[in-house]
Amino acid sequence: NLHGQTDWYLPSKDELDVLYTNRTAIGGFFSFSRGVYGSSSELDSHRAWVQHFADVNQNAVLQGFANGAQTADGKSPGYASHVRCVRRLK
Repeated sequence: NLHGQTDWYLPSKDELDVLYTNRTAIGGFFSFSRGVYGSSSELDSHRAWVQHFADVNQNAVLQGFANGAQTADGKSPGYASHVRCVRRLK
């Protein structure tokens, strides 16, 4: 429940890519050590899709995971990502 709304949800990997593409207009995205935001799209029971929003993790950059890249990441606490919940426009 936020701002009187209760229909927030975690975006799919495709919806997350739209957020990335429009991140400047949307605003409010954080740069942090891992630089990734999580999606609701699962690759398998142990991994979910994430999107790289920041080139602050040098190891990720060396592996080719620059801004905008989507990769599968573990779902255990050691792989925690930020999330950005969304709502559908009615």
